Amino acid sequence: MWIYRLIKRNNTETTFTLGTSTVPVVLSEADDKGLGAYFSGTVASGTTYGEYVRLDGNAAGAEFIAGRHKTLLKTAAAGNAHGHHATLEMDTLAGHVTGLGTGLRGNVVVPERAVSAGTYYGVMAEIYPLGATSALPASNACLCISAPTGAAMDTVVNAIEFSGADGTGKMIYTATDTHQTFVGSVKIRVNGVTRYLHFTDDQAATS
Repeated sequence: MWIYRLIKRNNTETTFTLGTSTVPVVLSEADDKGLGAYFSGTVASGTTYGEYVRLDGNAAGAEFIAGRHKTLLKTAAAGNAHGHHATLEMDTLAGHVTGLGTGLRGNVVVPERAVSAGTYYGVMAEIYPLGATSALPASNACLCISAPTGAAMDTVVNAIEFSGADGTGKMIYTATDTHQTFVGSVKIRVNGVTRYLHFTDDQAATS
């Protein structure tokens, strides 16, 4: 049964809710979709959006989120589960980009002024433990970037790419490291094997 609510406040503001947290819409058949929308873009210029949501933040101290997706695993072990799944696919007959193509893109747009406070990430990915007893299986528990087993990666120039201007004070500085002191390491996993990236106390220095 489809449950929805239209709530009108002040005769002008309308919100739409499909189901509730206690009485959700039940999807009981294989490959059901709670919401489905299918479009075909035929305009050869400009930008076509399959979906566009804009939320203007106009109150101090609040949190604003234009879109939020959550998959909650409850009574059974799922085969696969994703909080959000974004895909860019090219058809078998034709289709490609002449510029930038991404499976998932995140942007923080900084205006032409000094931003006074806050911490900003273009992309923030995290595994969030709720408490001291939170634990995941040891194998690949924090796997962030991977390629399918046996996939040919010889033509990939940068599996992980860092870009930007090179020089003092920049993220990338390629001068010869001759004077810095080793101060620690970061644990990573490469093909399931634990490895460590060493780091120093300062940028590379010229001899």
